[in-house]
Amino acid sequence: MLRHIVLFKYKESCTTAELDKIAEEFCKLESKIPLIRQLDWGTNNSPEGRGAGFQHCFHLLFKDKTSRDLYLVHPEHTGFGDFVRDYLKDVLVFDFEF
Repeated sequence: MLRHIVLFKYKESCTTAELDKIAEEFCKLESKIPLIRQLDWGTNNSPEGRGAGFQHCFHLLFKDKTSRDLYLVHPEHTGFGDFVRDYLKDVLVFDFEF
């Protein structure tokens, strides 16, 4: 199994409606890309103050590296990337197998 963790830091100009739309569109990927075994997400609410400005975390579960690699080039994923790019200040991606 492989966990794929994506953190988004948004531009200050993003509205609440835009942030909601981004989360909604990301979550739609689970129904559009069968390679995704599970998708969870949330907003940072840590009291530690170590979030470095990242606001949303998306956690995806894949069967293996091959499934993740196919997801990365899937047209629905790349289309989402094109959509979200203008809203992002930074993105962090972290994958690991377990």
